[in-house]
Amino acid sequence: MKTQQLRQHSDEFDIEFDREQLANYLGVNKSVLSHELKEMEREGRRCARGISQKAGR
Repeated sequence: MKTQQLRQHSDEFDIEFDREQLANYLGVNKSVLSHELKEMEREGRRCARGISQKAGR
């Protein structure tokens, strides 16, 4: 993430995964990932914006 931050000169960047792909990439259960993303959104972090439930959305 630090590399993306430096590359784009921003704290924001896109991840081209849906939730299932991201969970698989990170090696975590999709429901756990969804819970954590919702918690981050509740805390005011914008990192979960745009991550869809299914590919193609």
